[in-house]
Amino acid sequence: MIELSFAPLGWYERLNQLQPNPFLDTAIKMIADPQTDKQQWETTLRLFQAACQALDKPIVEAYYLTKASQAVAGRDDWLKAAELVDKGLKTLKEKHEHLAILEWIGGAIDWNLRNGYAGCKHWQQAEETMEAAEKNAMRSQQEDRVMMIRECLKDMKRWIIEITASVEGGYLLINQYQKSRLTHNTSDLIQLMKKVLKSDQSKKAYQIIELLKMSSFVLGEYPEVMVECALAAYRLGDLEETILCLRMAKAKYAVNRENLAATLWMLGSVFWQMESGTKNAVESWTSCQEQLTNLVSDLDRVNSKQNREKKILYEYLLVILKLVTETRVEAYGKKV
Repeated sequence: MIELSFAPLGWYERLNQLQPNPFLDTAIKMIADPQTDKQQWETTLRLFQAACQALDKPIVEAYYLTKASQAVAGRDDWLKAAELVDKGLKTLKEKHEHLAILEWIGGAIDWNLRNGYAGCKHWQQAEETMEAAEKNAMRSQQEDRVMMIRECLKDMKRWIIEITASVEGGYLLINQYQKSRLTHNTSDLIQLMKKVLKSDQSKKAYQIIELLKMSSFVLGEYPEVMVECALAAYRLGDLEETILCLRMAKAKYAVNRENLAATLWMLGSVFWQMESGTKNAVESWTSCQEQLTNLVSDLDRVNSKQNREKKILYEYLLVILKLVTETRVEAYGKKV
């Protein structure tokens, strides 16, 4: 998800012929290095930000702050990543393509922080800013620039679908507006499972998955545990186990429509990757679409800030889901 979340940085570089800055480039490597100890990391980051402030070009400052954000995200500190991108956004005053790229990346970071509403707002703002930049380039008769901006916007729309419609993207929809029901002991076990996965200990990871499946069966945390096990199995490349866990979560989420929709979203993404899973993928996405449509309808009954935010998010998800089903079913038809 990190690579996709910062994919527009490639366009930032193409749109500006930036000169390398040896000090800042070296500092970013240290910030990204997991071997850098905490004290050295904090000192490096502080000096890096001070050096960025001393730059005389806001476009360059914003770029390096976003590169640092990417490095920090690689250490799984998405909050600090968001803070650095926000600083980059504040350096850019004009509504141009550079601002749009940072707004888009801010949306991707929001999504990774399980703040889907903020993510959608950032992505919508990025599209508006990019369209304004295109008009400015057209007025200035910069034809090459216009074509680059259009291609960049096209890529940004595609990357949104790739992020949100993925298994990991669906996983991040779980508990958007609810508190986790995981017990302290279960949370610790899940964190251990994630650590084991990162160290490529597949046998131990499977043992933890089985332990979680047995130990949480009678508790209210069960469906959430099954989603965690599904994601772990997916990262192990075991699609059958992923589907099994998601189906168990789906059965228990029957009365929790928000998390049921997220589970169906994930199921569709997994089925799509299977050779004979197209029909099941479309059925899962269609069921997800029905759940989201019903949720949007219900939200109109009570006018509150949270319900307004939810409605914006779910309507945005419905647009994405429509694009996903249309493009992938079309691709399937061509393949057949």
